[in-house]
Amino acid sequence: MKPLLLFVLGIHMVGCTSEALRDRPSKWIYTSGKASILDTIPIWRYSYKDSLSKADTVNPAAMCPADTCLVLKFPYITVYPLLTVYERGIELSITRGEFVRSSDTTVMVKFDDQKPERCKIEAFYTDYQNIIDIKDSRSFLTRLKKATYLTIDAEIKDNGNQLMRFYVAGLKW
Repeated sequence: MKPLLLFVLGIHMVGCTSEALRDRPSKWIYTSGKASILDTIPIWRYSYKDSLSKADTVNPAAMCPADTCLVLKFPYITVYPLLTVYERGIELSITRGEFVRSSDTTVMVKFDDQKPERCKIEAFYTDYQNIIDIKDSRSFLTRLKKATYLTIDAEIKDNGNQLMRFYVAGLKW
């Protein structure tokens, strides 16, 4: 039973790395160090229709997955961060887990090689994922459009601070 558990855990971790500071333009792991054809695939995904309702409401969104996944303690194991830009603001979500939050919650944010800075957020929990809203989203969006990389350092319950790096070049908003 133990070898099977180790095998499943190993399979779960394939493709995930905690090397968030590694300079590479995509979420793909390289073994040769050469550029990959996968780097030409756009990272941003755009949605223009509300997929949850059958109405033809327009709710534009741009979504960017993190450069790497997070490997957290049991029961969360592998967590995939997602940065989403909406007309109403900017959200950071993870597939499983909870962000640590209080009345004055902040996260550290770094655009490219600029100096890290604190960014105020609002955090709330939904039935499906943990989401934080980035406050002052207008100025954040202006800097996001100019950046190539965005690194967010946020605290996740029972797992400490976690670095989430996003390749954000090419945002058209």
